Amino acid sequence: MTFYRKAAACAGAGSAAMFLTVSLSVPAAAHGSMTDPVSRVSACYAEGVESPQSAACKAAVAASGKQAFYDWNAVNIANAAGKSKQIIPDGKLCSAANEKYRGLDLPRADWPSTKMSAGGHTFHYKGTAPHKGSFALYITKDSYDP
Repeated sequence: MTFYRKAAACAGAGSAAMFLTVSLSVPAAAHGSMTDPVSRVSACYAEGVESPQSAACKAAVAASGKQAFYDWNAVNIANAAGKSKQIIPDGKLCSAANEKYRGLDLPRADWPSTKMSAGGHTFHYKGTAPHKGSFALYITKDSYDP
């Protein structure tokens, strides 16, 4: 089965049923984001905050403002205490229900993505500010319809 990564790998985020196929919860040692498969925020930051390349990132920057993407590594919920699924409403997973990152929640089919095959992928997380914590990774299923 092939997966196309269109949902965010959100640090400390919860779940929305329409986004889930795979969920991993692992110890994290830093603020940061998934780079492979690429998260929405990481992809848009890499494209360049001042002049993003993709239509999805342009729309996200227009909705959230540039500062959200300069602060790309801070999409999280501090002190969720394992209750992120109760804290984050459906449709707000990629922003972690943080208004600053609302552009990441735009329901689009053209988000930058990583092609994946089941059972053969190494995940990469870019940590930027060391501290204790955890994160959950959510990958969209093939049938996801934004």
